[in-house]
Amino acid sequence: MSSKHIEVFGHELVEALKGHEAEYIEARLEASRSSHITYRGKELESIGRTTTVGGNVRALVKGGWGFVSFNNLEALKNSIELAVKQAQLVGNQKSQLAQVEPVVDIVPAEIGKNPVAIPLAEKKQLLDEYNAIIWRTPGIQTSVISYG
Repeated sequence: MSSKHIEVFGHELVEALKGHEAEYIEARLEASRSSHITYRGKELESIGRTTTVGGNVRALVKGGWGFVSFNNLEALKNSIELAVKQAQLVGNQKSQLAQVEPVVDIVPAEIGKNPVAIPLAEKKQLLDEYNAIIWRTPGIQTSVISYG
């Protein structure tokens, strides 16, 4: 999911947060992409790419906190409701929060070279070379190496 999609979904999130009986509700969204490569012995066991999207919701009601994490954006509305319900169940006093403006931000990872931009074939070639080094060692009977 690109930052553009996160922005669009962020606007939907703002609407989903409205109308709940809570002093405070916070939602965080995260999208990530990763690669994985695994060798067992001399054989390639698995290789692939994964994209995940998820987040969490915190709610405060009468001094009680509720927290729900989710890994499916369709579960967001239910997650908000559940976090509020949890907070209602434990809240029994006055909530106190500092009076500050909400912060909405998209925070990109600070990395030198984006590993997502490196082709999977290039990553596999590097592991092929490492696996060859391992198997040149006398007496090796088995090995497991992985990336990701």
